[in-house]
Amino acid sequence: MRVHHFWLQKEGNSEAEYEDACAHRACRFAVADGATESSFSREWANILVEGFATDASWTGLFQQARGRSQWRQDIQQQCSRWLEAMRKRWRERLGELKSSRGGQWPWFVEDRIREGAVATFCGLVLLPDMQRPTRCCQRHQPGRSANRRYFCLAVGDACMFHLRDDQQRRDTRLVFSFPVRKAADFSNTPPLLCSQSRPPAWPTAPVRWRIRRWKTGDTFLLMTDALARWFLSEYESGNQPWQEIHRQLLEPDADTPANPAELEQADPPAAVVHASPETTPNPSANLTQQSENHASQPLASGPATTVATQAQERFRSWVGHLRMLNKLANDDVTLLIIQC
Repeated sequence: MRVHHFWLQKEGNSEAEYEDACAHRACRFAVADGATESSFSREWANILVEGFATDASWTGLFQQARGRSQWRQDIQQQCSRWLEAMRKRWRERLGELKSSRGGQWPWFVEDRIREGAVATFCGLVLLPDMQRPTRCCQRHQPGRSANRRYFCLAVGDACMFHLRDDQQRRDTRLVFSFPVRKAADFSNTPPLLCSQSRPPAWPTAPVRWRIRRWKTGDTFLLMTDALARWFLSEYESGNQPWQEIHRQLLEPDADTPANPAELEQADPPAAVVHASPETTPNPSANLTQQSENHASQPLASGPATTVATQAQERFRSWVGHLRMLNKLANDDVTLLIIQC
């Protein structure tokens, strides 16, 4: 499995003003987009993705067989437990920030805190050994990998796209888009995940989720709204945006090192190219540091770092070109590519 992480702040903003977030750990992946209109949205987005990626209970939830109604009930309970844990971390993080500022907020900050921070969110869990609901065995077709499934949940317009190579057509096709399926469905007021349980000022919605099959060779794309809208617009126009992503970001340059062992040794913070998510550091692991400053840490020297830096520069150039053509809104952009 290879994981590629790319990000870029809104044009005109500094890296410290980047309010998206991304994390992946042990076959759990997440992206989030902190809403600029709320205070501390960057911290909230980081808490959501890091809390999802490091929570092994999302994987453990699917280890036992259940009936369909029990699946729904248990997943809903897990979503509620996870969200309450994230809100607890949010309160703890606010306490840390308040202490670092002398133990007192300005009056206008107190008002914004009561409103809560908000973000869109999309999380993915790959489930190689998932137990099927007890009644779905009759519909299982021989030869299909019924137990290899994935679980995806989302709030708002951060999206997941599932791609599969079609061996007969020698092409790649879009298998599933979630939670947004049409470019026209994007808006300026998407549902948001709030750090307060009873948000007074934000459009909220329950967490949506799906369970579907995957197999070796599939690719998953997780991205925040600006890039997701471009992706669906291109797809609806008859194009194959995944080919452009592959051509712009994944095709190796002539001077790219060919030794995979070397590629696994680096820890680039901006463009992450990992051969195994279980054994590589998380780009959002240091929450405190990222909350204070999203600027990249100094890169270690080595061929893999060079590759990662080149990949990020290609991403920066490509996103800038799309913005110049007015194909991509000027917003923070985050892309996570999972090649299974």
